[in-house]
Amino acid sequence: MTWPNRKLIAFAAAMAFASVAPAVTWQAPEATRYPEHAYRIVSPFGSYIGIGGGRRERPNDGVDIIARVRTPVYAAEHGEVRRVAIETRRGRVIEITTTRTTRPYTLVYTHLHGAEVEPGGTVRAGQRIGSVGDTGQVPRGIAYLHFEVLAPGDGKPLDPESFLRSRPSGAIQCVDPEIAMKDPEAGGYGFDRFAEIRSGARAGAPLLYPVACLRE
Repeated sequence: MTWPNRKLIAFAAAMAFASVAPAVTWQAPEATRYPEHAYRIVSPFGSYIGIGGGRRERPNDGVDIIARVRTPVYAAEHGEVRRVAIETRRGRVIEITTTRTTRPYTLVYTHLHGAEVEPGGTVRAGQRIGSVGDTGQVPRGIAYLHFEVLAPGDGKPLDPESFLRSRPSGAIQCVDPEIAMKDPEAGGYGFDRFAEIRSGARAGAPLLYPVACLRE
């Protein structure tokens, strides 16, 4: 058999095999698939259980919201950017002081992938300020947002979930940037409920959920 004929037969065999071979659907290895509870608080305020199931040395000062890297992070309230920094433990950090509340609260976002604001700048509720990341000391292969609310004056950590805007059902409402950026007169999120909540009233919460959730 001549060489050209061998090449022709090999080519025909390959084509025949391809016509009957089953289609292969690629799937990521199990270890790299994202958990079903993505975009949810997985370590609440005061919990000793950290991301990945490890035990904390001290209770959680905020809430940990698991999400994919580069998921948008939004300002939970109008404010002034007090600090943008990179720290060994907390990674990339943004601190915002609220400006339209009766007293100035501090909102802290850590482990960010990127920051889109600068110290001294002002932000509106619902404005994108950065993105979720895995910077600082985080479990390998996990990205999440650590979000804190610090009290005026003494900077005592407060439970962020008590401040997050909720639906009538009680479920946390994820941020809607298009609505949040509007003025209150135009239907935007303009409520200042901090004083009411601290006094025990719960008729609406002042803060927006700080990430753009994909699941309700």
